[in-house]
Amino acid sequence: MTLLGRHDTGFANLRLAAEAGRRRRAIGYLNTDWGDGGHPQPLAVSYAPYLLGASVSWCAASFEQKRLVPMLNRDVFHDATQRIAKAATALGFAHRKFGYREPNVTPYGGVIAAPRPETRELFCRSGLKYYARIAEKNIRAALAEVEKQRAVLRRARPSTKAAGILRTELDLAARMAAQSCKIMLWSRRLPQGRWPSRCAWPKRAWMSCATLSAISMPTGRRETRAPAKCSAFIQWRMHDYRGSVLHFPPEAARVAPQNTNPAE
Repeated sequence: MTLLGRHDTGFANLRLAAEAGRRRRAIGYLNTDWGDGGHPQPLAVSYAPYLLGASVSWCAASFEQKRLVPMLNRDVFHDATQRIAKAATALGFAHRKFGYREPNVTPYGGVIAAPRPETRELFCRSGLKYYARIAEKNIRAALAEVEKQRAVLRRARPSTKAAGILRTELDLAARMAAQSCKIMLWSRRLPQGRWPSRCAWPKRAWMSCATLSAISMPTGRRETRAPAKCSAFIQWRMHDYRGSVLHFPPEAARVAPQNTNPAE
């Protein structure tokens, strides 16, 4: 439930595994792609850690991370500008703008996918509380970083149809992540009173979610492992927008879990 990846953690885990395997004379290396809570992120998000895992498992001692973007471009994204690879990698580090960490999730994924409290679902259960735990300036910085990388994607020049699809998938994940930031900003406003009926912002946000819901269930390639569930949680957020629903007041939402170890 990171949606855009959490490459600082992932890259470190991959390197540590390779180094431990080399010391212990391991005969293999298993690179896994976890998708807690429905795995809504498209496959394009995972190529950077896939390739880094392949690299360090083969030559951990000599691999240089600065080579990752050129290799991604050459072997996956096929973009003469290298912008798709650069954006894909940068998006995996964008969550650091929040200045907030919990194990196995980032606010980008945890907010938009947060279940309604009555469902008692395990994953993303804190997603509806992040709005009160993260400073507004940090939310805005995280949103700005996503929009910055979306602009980079728009200037890319993929040379194959497959590469064009990957760019579209990355942009979809980025749009969903941006919506998480907007949901948090909207939630911060709600305790101050309902949005005035003349305000167009909640309506535009609802329409953005409706668009995401429609395109999260493609009829062709189904890289996302649970598109039906992805569409369902977007419907939850549309319901929240429509009814100005705040599931947890600020005083309840601010209570953070005990385990916030950034290393996990």
